[in-house]
Amino acid sequence: MERNFLPIDIITWFDRDGHIHPVRFRMDLEDGDQIIVPIDRVLKVDEARLGGNPMLVFCCRSHMFAEEFKVKYELSTRCWFLQMCPRS
Repeated sequence: MERNFLPIDIITWFDRDGHIHPVRFRMDLEDGDQIIVPIDRVLKVDEARLGGNPMLVFCCRSHMFAEEFKVKYELSTRCWFLQMCPRS
């Protein structure tokens, strides 16, 4: 798997309409430690397909990262992934 596409553990909440609201996630660092990253703002939510699998893509910001990032929810496997946006 690409280094910029990492599996994560995530905390979310759902509103009455069933919309998902990510709150924070935990990721493994290269040295084996873990870090908890709060999601300060969700900028937009899109639907996408990766390898034919439907996904929800949340474009987010956190004060812990200088760049925007995406958290992706793969509907068929119920797994969450972090994708760092490439720097331009």
